[in-house]
Formats: sequence, C-alpha cells, structure tokens
Amino acid sequence: NRKECCENKKKYENKYGGNNYDKDWNDKLQYLCCNVAKHKAGLQNEQKIEVFTEQIDGETPSDDIIRAKRICPLIWDKFNLFRETPNLKQVIKIDTISDILKRFFMEKDENDKNVRTGEPKWVISFDEITNVYPNVEEIHFLNQYKFNNKVLENLINQIKTKNNPIKKNKISI
Repeated sequence: NRKECCENKKKYENKYGGNNYDKDWNDKLQYLCCNVAKHKAGLQNEQKIEVFTEQIDGETPSDDIIRAKRICPLIWDKFNLFRETPNLKQVIKIDTISDILKRFFMEKDENDKNVRTGEPKWVISFDEITNVYPNVEEIHFLNQYKFNNKVLENLINQIKTKNNPIKKNKISI
C-alpha cells in the first residue's frame, strides 16, 4: 500500500521528479485516496475531490455516475483482496508492463541508459512489487525481463529485509 496519493506523496514526487500525472489522473488518484480507499492522511491533507459530478443543466447526476460511485469502492475492495492474496500459492506472473504502471513494479536504473533516448532503463524492483503484493511468495517473470546486476542487487536487498515474503523467482523466456 504505497499511499502515493497522500502519506508518501512527497517521497514519490522526489523519486520520479515531480508529479508525473496529468490533472485528470491526479484528480482520479485523489478521488480514490479520499473517497474510496479512505486514507486518513488523504482526508486530512487534501481537498476532497469529486470526479463523478457531471450534471446537465443542474439536474441530478445520471445513472452512470450513481453506478460509478457505487462500483468504485467494490472494485477497490476486490483489488485489495487480490493484491493481498493473489491465489492460494501466493504466485504472481509478470509479463509486459505498460508505461503508466512501471513505477509500481520497477525502478529506473540511472547507470543503464537507453542508447537512443538517453533515458534510464526500467528494472525490476522487488521493493515496489512487495508494496503492491505484500504476501507474494513466488514471482514469475515472462518474456522480456533480464536479471542484470541492478536487479540482482535489488533481489539481495529484498532477501535481507525483515519479513521478506518472497521465496522464489523464475524467469521464462
């Protein structure tokens, strides 16, 4: 539970060089924080944001908006249930990760840059993965992932952490 939206907002802004979300994404994140996840820090520190407010000519919200307000907490609860207990064996499989989700499973390696763009490459972060899946015991990496020195260093650091849940990693090509 990263609480990137409230308690740890400054930490992640520093880590990723500011708020990398546009206003629409940031509003949605704040809505989830305050209204759905009900993070205490979010309720205290942020103005309560409402993203489902479409009203036409002052009329009551549409049925879609009413349904969205009811469904969001249900989806959030299911997501939390899944991330805390992905399955009976506590195994997750990671294949291609979209750019917007990389920060939840990976970190930038400042020592390994993309030759064409000069941007740091993304590498697996066991710390970030265990923030999302706190009880994961086994991780399978599919297709494009390499265990370079940085990833192995991350794995060693993860193994050294107190109460490390990860018992096994597997790479499939």
